[in-house]
Amino acid sequence: LRALTDAGYQPLNVASLLEQNEFPGRNYLLSFDDGTLDHYTVTFPLLQERGCRAVFFVPTAKINPPGYVTTAHLREMAAAGQTIGFHSHDHKRLDIMTDSEMRYQMRKSRDILGGITGAPPWIFAPVGGFINRHLREVAKGFSVRAIRTMEWGYNETVDLTALETIPLNRHTTREKFREI
Repeated sequence: LRALTDAGYQPLNVASLLEQNEFPGRNYLLSFDDGTLDHYTVTFPLLQERGCRAVFFVPTAKINPPGYVTTAHLREMAAAGQTIGFHSHDHKRLDIMTDSEMRYQMRKSRDILGGITGAPPWIFAPVGGFINRHLREVAKGFSVRAIRTMEWGYNETVDLTALETIPLNRHTTREKFREI
């Protein structure tokens, strides 16, 4: 976060995706996948300390087991202004499922997260970034307004149903991050 700020980047408020088609200047949007406990114990406090917002894509079957976020964590994060997006129920590839399986996974995830946060999620990240035209259309049918893909890129133009990403993980060194 410090490196982004030092380089002149500003964090976007996630909700601004729905309000604007252009984002002048140097902006970024953070997202975190899979609902692991460190999202609550490490990431969330850092974001709050810096007044930053992010999207947390949570597979709902993994809410509450050891090592994952809890219902209470998600409520607190959402109440603090963080966005909780959906990422399927069982964290399985949706693009290769039958239509009914795909819809079940999305409906169950949306309903659970909506019950926890008080509003159905409007942003979606398919598991592994695997998406096809049918999955995109099904997602839009569940009131999804933005889809974060795993397509590597900087979103020179904004297509809310195909948001590009720069994936980072624990193997991304500071040097590699600065290069990216």
